[in-house]
Amino acid sequence: MKKALQVSLIILPMAGGAFAGYLYWKNSADKQARLQRQVTSLPVAGPVITPQPPPVPASAKIIGPPTPEIPALPSLDKSDSFMLDSISHLTKNRSLMHLFNDENLVTHLVSTLDNLLRQSIPLNGLPVDAPNGSFRVRNQAGVLSIDPANSARYAPYMRIVDAVDAKAVVRLYLEVYPLFQEAYEQLGHPKQYFNDRLLAVLDDLIKAPEISPPVQLVQPHVLYQFSDDNLENRSAGQKMMIRLGLSNERKLKEKLETIRSELKQHLR
Repeated sequence: MKKALQVSLIILPMAGGAFAGYLYWKNSADKQARLQRQVTSLPVAGPVITPQPPPVPASAKIIGPPTPEIPALPSLDKSDSFMLDSISHLTKNRSLMHLFNDENLVTHLVSTLDNLLRQSIPLNGLPVDAPNGSFRVRNQAGVLSIDPANSARYAPYMRIVDAVDAKAVVRLYLEVYPLFQEAYEQLGHPKQYFNDRLLAVLDDLIKAPEISPPVQLVQPHVLYQFSDDNLENRSAGQKMMIRLGLSNERKLKEKLETIRSELKQHLR
């Protein structure tokens, strides 16, 4: 099922751009399949906005809802259609909805976001489909680099970045946060908060280096890698930001900074 469930919520722009960036990096669909593996151990969290929250760790960020009343939420396993209905208005463009997968969206989004701070992201369970075409590489006298033409392939995802309003994204995130928290708990670490992890991801993406072309590559085996070890050893999220292309990266950073600033106004 691919109804385009763009519940990237607070990270909606990132889900559109960065997740696609990871998929572009793969040489072909067949090569992607070789890398698929099951998600093993993912951090989890304790409820933040619930009637009976667990003891609060001293380092936890507590988010407050924008209004005294929080709308009733469906159970996590029945939340896909609810999320679609709640978030589709954020882009005001239903033609973009085909980009997203709509099964277990919250869980897939939470697990993928969590892995952005790691070295790699499991390809099974991503919330977004791969874009059309294949990853383009320039070869000039044996020196490989990212073809600047790749940036154009991100156009549909960058339209999402342009369309969403930071205040509206954060307001919706605060309202449905219990679903994200529950998914985070089910994935591994019940004494942590998803909101802490999300803020860490935002900070990391915003700090991604901005590299002017050409961005040089090597191909030791099937997949391409950055020739600069300083880039290759960075988080999966930062490497995705670089692959978007400099112009797209800067635009996405600007939106993520606005979202992060808005979110922090609701922390206490």
